[in-house]
Amino acid sequence: MRKDASKDRRHRRPAPWVVAPVAVLISLTASCSAQDAPASTRFDSSRVPASVDSVLPGTSGSGRLNTIRTTMEEALTRLASTTPHVEREALRATLIGLDPETADTVEVSISTTPTGLDVESVQGALLISGECVIAEIRAGKVTTTVLPALKNSHCFVGDQR
Repeated sequence: MRKDASKDRRHRRPAPWVVAPVAVLISLTASCSAQDAPASTRFDSSRVPASVDSVLPGTSGSGRLNTIRTTMEEALTRLASTTPHVEREALRATLIGLDPETADTVEVSISTTPTGLDVESVQGALLISGECVIAEIRAGKVTTTVLPALKNSHCFVGDQR
């Protein structure tokens, strides 16, 4: 009688060219530890700032930037209080009216999906001296922040601005 070929394959030893690299990989992994890492690559929680505002340039020292951020928040709060769903063009018009110098840097997210549904929030941004004053309107509440501009001198990723 002849043995079943599939049974023979299950009981064969792995080839040495497979076992050797696996053994080396396991031994290398086991010998590595966080203690061996140089101090510059270890996480140091004492270096984490208590507030993001302390590391973003211009958020506390730039008077114009803070003035526009405050004005933006006030204007968008008024806009959000007038309608349950802020339309993209209404947001754009409000942001353009804030500062004539930044009117050509206004970026606004979509307010309606391609299928016609309202989005949960809309965002708008102004580019000022390499920084973006970004606002979000969600459920009638306005949130603003200042972030650095992207390398392409825009505030938003994508092509819908």
